[in-house]
Amino acid sequence: MTDSPAPKEIYIIDGHSQVFKAYHGIRQLSTSTGIPTNAVYGFVAILHRLIKSRAPRHMVVVFDTKHPTFRHELYEAYKANRGAPPEDFGQQMEYINRILTSMNMKVITAPGFEADDVIATLTRQATAKGYNVHVVTADKDLFQLVNEQVRVLRLQPDSETVYDREAVMAKMGVYPEQIGDLLSMVGDTSDNIPGIPRIGMKTAATLLEKYGTLEEVLKHAGELKGKQAEYVEAGRESALLSQKLVALRYDVPMDCDADGCEMAEPDLPSLLAIYRELEFRKLVSDLETGSSQEEAAVNFPDRETNYRAITTEDELREFVQKIRDAGFVALDVETDRLQVIVAELVGVSLCVTPNDAVYIPLAHTGPLGVREEVEQLPLSVLQRELAPVLADPTIKKYAHNLKFDWHLLRRHGLGLDKASGDSLLASYLINADRRNHGLKDLAADVLRIQMTKITDLIGKGKTQMTFDKVELEAATQYAAADADVTLQLTQYFDPKLDELNARNLLETIELPLVQVLMDMESTGVCIDRPHFKQLAVETDAHLDRLRQDIYQKCDKEFNIGSPKQVAQVLFEDLGLKPVKSKKTGFSTDIEVLEQLACEHEVPGLLAEYRQFEKLKGTYIDVLPTLICRETGRIHTSYNQAVAATGRLSSSDPNLQNIPIRTEWGRKIRQGFVPSSKDRVLLAADYSQIELRVLAHVTGDPALVEAFNTGIDVHTLTASKVYDIPVEMVSSEMRGVAKMVNFGVIYGMGAQGLSSRLRIPFATARSFIEEYFKGYAGVRSWLDQTLVDARNNGYVETVSGRRRYLADIRSKNFNARNAAERVATNAPIQGTSADMIKIAMIRIDKRMKDEGYAARMIMQVHDELIFDVPKEELEKLRELVLTEMEYALPLSVPVLVEAGWGDNWNEC
Repeated sequence: MTDSPAPKEIYIIDGHSQVFKAYHGIRQLSTSTGIPTNAVYGFVAILHRLIKSRAPRHMVVVFDTKHPTFRHELYEAYKANRGAPPEDFGQQMEYINRILTSMNMKVITAPGFEADDVIATLTRQATAKGYNVHVVTADKDLFQLVNEQVRVLRLQPDSETVYDREAVMAKMGVYPEQIGDLLSMVGDTSDNIPGIPRIGMKTAATLLEKYGTLEEVLKHAGELKGKQAEYVEAGRESALLSQKLVALRYDVPMDCDADGCEMAEPDLPSLLAIYRELEFRKLVSDLETGSSQEEAAVNFPDRETNYRAITTEDELREFVQKIRDAGFVALDVETDRLQVIVAELVGVSLCVTPNDAVYIPLAHTGPLGVREEVEQLPLSVLQRELAPVLADPTIKKYAHNLKFDWHLLRRHGLGLDKASGDSLLASYLINADRRNHGLKDLAADVLRIQMTKITDLIGKGKTQMTFDKVELEAATQYAAADADVTLQLTQYFDPKLDELNARNLLETIELPLVQVLMDMESTGVCIDRPHFKQLAVETDAHLDRLRQDIYQKCDKEFNIGSPKQVAQVLFEDLGLKPVKSKKTGFSTDIEVLEQLACEHEVPGLLAEYRQFEKLKGTYIDVLPTLICRETGRIHTSYNQAVAATGRLSSSDPNLQNIPIRTEWGRKIRQGFVPSSKDRVLLAADYSQIELRVLAHVTGDPALVEAFNTGIDVHTLTASKVYDIPVEMVSSEMRGVAKMVNFGVIYGMGAQGLSSRLRIPFATARSFIEEYFKGYAGVRSWLDQTLVDARNNGYVETVSGRRRYLADIRSKNFNARNAAERVATNAPIQGTSADMIKIAMIRIDKRMKDEGYAARMIMQVHDELIFDVPKEELEKLRELVLTEMEYALPLSVPVLVEAGWGDNWNEC
């Protein structure tokens, strides 16, 4: 007896359903040149996931057409409430069609019918031929098709849900054969299907459970209780019309059946070209990894490389002489971990000629974990031979993410005299909005070089090993490539720095700042561990009190961490009106809770609970665990190439987001202390620096006069927007004016101001209008800045830092509007970022030149914090104030406020 053959399978993709789901479900994405990509990426990611996880033999994508269908003839108002699709949707559909063509994917449309009807017809034909059918859709209408041979598949990029008959029942409350009747009763606002007014999903499902079909429900309408009878009777004709509208057609004429939907080989070069154009790096990498050697040669040009290990002193001396002859060297380090404070140096790679690089292994342990098994140099030899070159000011040193390399080299007796180039920072200055300035991404995008992933060498997850255990030949090829690509990127970016006027920023601000940040990170920050332990106890008690208070006011206990349960409490139990929706239901985010707080006390308590949970989980519980065992301090990392504005960011941990205006934020700051009892913390903070920069760049007479004469600018603005004398301005009015002042800087319109201040839209619009009447110079500058941005494609800070605006001429309103906000904000925020960076460089130099024992330990946007011996306090305070105030001279005075104390909060 032979086994019967396995049934054939076909995957039918509801095209527009999946594209719209991606368009609305993924944040606004675009390429560096302004091409919108959120819908394309989401749709294509689903296709790739399906192909990878299911390996389908037959697959087809079905799309709607623009033509009216028979449903429009039945009901003139069908889908009449749908507006035109967003401008960028059509542009993205063009790319999707190109991608499907390059995939050689079968695509079906049928004028006069909807995609649902095509899918229904194709499904019936396929099942008749013995196929099992998987319908990939986000549309509940297609649950009607589910039976023993048909499943509905809902895909996310990293998960999937399969709906068989029982799963449909669990989700919808009825079986697949009742879905049409359910939708006929409930209606569909998106398609303008009327249904039975006031009959919701639960009621409809209950009636169908009792009576089976719509016909039977209508037949027994008189038996229904209360208002249900009235609603059903009144909606009888509407329900019968809706039944015709939601019914699927199974007779769509097509020139293709399931057998004709067999998968074909994709046109890989064409597909990769589109993905590169759209900057889909992950998809490009996935395709290239899975392609043959022949195909890979099409993707990336072949390179002849000479990568070798240096394991003798003679070889090292010979290469050191090459460095001296060239006058420069690109370098990279390999370590046993990423924590720069404690990492050990495993090896160093060097390059002075493209495609020709060396790797010097220092601490590889071989397959048996024994260092002596691997032929390599001792660190002492490298220190003797290479250190003089690295310390030689006449020899240029290049790296990628120089701060990390410099840290490691310095800790191992191989310190640089100064930095000459950093290809990561060069890339950042040339295009700050690029999503990733990583070495391997830049190699692929800029140089067309495909580099080996580190995970290919060390693995992932529990089986991951450290680099010192990598076999030497593989380590050599990997590490030498890093130095080689660093040199090639440096040579590629070098002329562009001049072309884009970015060299001065690199050489006078970003590179000198590297050493300042490196010193700050090495010094670290001290925290009071017992203080945080006590704070954790207090926070737990406070959260418990809040929790019990919420339960009492809601007359029930529920999971406060569950958005679904919170939504039920707020919008069903308490009857509050939902503010906004998302695909999983009504939103209960912090913005919604704060908006609802004026209507009921529970949303306010929930918002407070979440804020406390965040403080506890981000700082109170976590910071003590991050104290380095070797130093007894916390060592954050400062990132120069993350924030597109030019601001520094902080990570592992982020010390820049600790709140200052709340009681508990201040309690957290109390835990940051000096390194010893004979020292204090000094904090110096720019006062209203962005408004002062605004006055400088706009030259607005009223703003300039206010800062020159010492008038409080928020009070002055309040007098203008309320049209009252300065002396009549109340603290509440000043608070509103403060929001208007900063709102203008950040491109906030009347809608945003209305929402933020919880005032009527007309009032907010009036405030902004009065603001611009009072500060006409600001209005004029904003208008001219947008004109220049559209003409040039970028805006600049006072120091010449450029922010390129890919969407400034976009046809998509939202994208263009966002770019316009960036255009008016970037010169202000970027100038203030440059100012504090310049101040940090000058302060650091003077502290070293003048022999201070004090240390700069933190930068929090406009604030610098120092760990200072008490006897140096007054002198250092004067130094810091002077250098901060005169870092970047403005046409108005720059004010810096300084304070000190036994903890950060006291400052």
